[in-house]
Amino acid sequence: KTLASTSNFGFELAEQSDYVSDFVEDYNANLKKMDAMPLPMASGNNTQLNYQKFADGTLHVWGMIDYGTKYPCKTQVATASGFSSDQVTVNLPVAFSGSSYCLITYVSADKNPDMTFATKSQGTSSIVGNFICPLNDSASPNSKKLNVEAWGRWK
Repeated sequence: KTLASTSNFGFELAEQSDYVSDFVEDYNANLKKMDAMPLPMASGNNTQLNYQKFADGTLHVWGMIDYGTKYPCKTQVATASGFSSDQVTVNLPVAFSGSSYCLITYVSADKNPDMTFATKSQGTSSIVGNFICPLNDSASPNSKKLNVEAWGRWK
C-alpha cells in the first residue's frame, strides 16, 4: 500500500506490528526515497528573526524588524545620492558557516517608498548596514521596517 498523502513519492505504508524491527526495516526501505528532500531539523528565533535548519546543511533565516523612527536618515551620502542613517546591527538567530550566504533585504516605510538598506558587512552571526533615504527625514523620521531573508549553510 502507498500512503495517500505521499503517493507522488511512493512511500510504503509501515506494517501494523508490535515489533520494532519491522518498523526499522520499513523505515530503512524508504530512506533512499527521502534523500532528495530537505528535511527540517531545527527551528527557532531570536527577538528579531526566525530560522530553520535542514538536514542537508541548509540554513534559512527570515523576518521583519520594526525599527520605528529610531534610525532617521540625516547624514548626506558622499555621492549625493541621498541620506544615510546611523549604523544598524542585525543579530542573526543562528550563525552561518561563512559570510558568503545569500542575503536579501527590503525596507518598508510609512512615508518614503524609495528607501533601501545598504549592507556594510555580512558576518556569520550579524549584518551591519545603514538605511538610505533620498531625502533627509531627520525632522520627521520615517517609520522603518527591515525585511530580511537569508539562505546559506549552518555551522
